[in-house]
Amino acid sequence: MQASTFKVAILGAAGGIGQPLANIVKILVEAVADNYPDVFIHIISNPVNSTIPIAAEILKQKGVYNPKKLFGVTTLDVVRA
Repeated sequence: MQASTFKVAILGAAGGIGQPLANIVKILVEAVADNYPDVFIHIISNPVNSTIPIAAEILKQKGVYNPKKLFGVTTLDVVRA
């Protein structure tokens, strides 16, 4: 695969008052799965150890889960580099 063909979705979420973070992650991951099923997904929403399993389950339900393309990023600077 050529470098020019890589696609990456970086998902970060901050819920408003009364809006659970899990629901925001669900909405974002569903949108990515429906529109870009082969994309690399980087989740930067804390707690990463809770949001990654949510994303994985949604991707499995959509039939596009690839464990080699789902990442939990704990340092935002890693994504910005």
